[in-house]
Amino acid sequence: MPRSAHCQWVFRGGGRATASLHDGVTAGVSGSATPGLTAVQVSDLLEKLRVSAPREAEVVELRFFGGLADDVIGAVLGVSPRTVRQDWAQARRRSAAWAIL
Repeated sequence: MPRSAHCQWVFRGGGRATASLHDGVTAGVSGSATPGLTAVQVSDLLEKLRVSAPREAEVVELRFFGGLADDVIGAVLGVSPRTVRQDWAQARRRSAAWAIL
């Protein structure tokens, strides 16, 4: 890789370890070496989300813990799949902000 491309790759976050919410929970529960959120931290974040945005919290629970698809979650909550996707994205933004506090 040419030097300029390598510098841009590093500058844009290349090589940085990434972890999804799922990775964090398994790291906390199974004791894996993968850094992330513990199950207690996820629970705390869900409680904060429940207070500020109850529907987003339901979407997180149904999608993350229940493994349901957007259309199924939408049917359960009485909203469109697009609204479910928007709620999921907003919940992830909120939880990312809270996780660094």
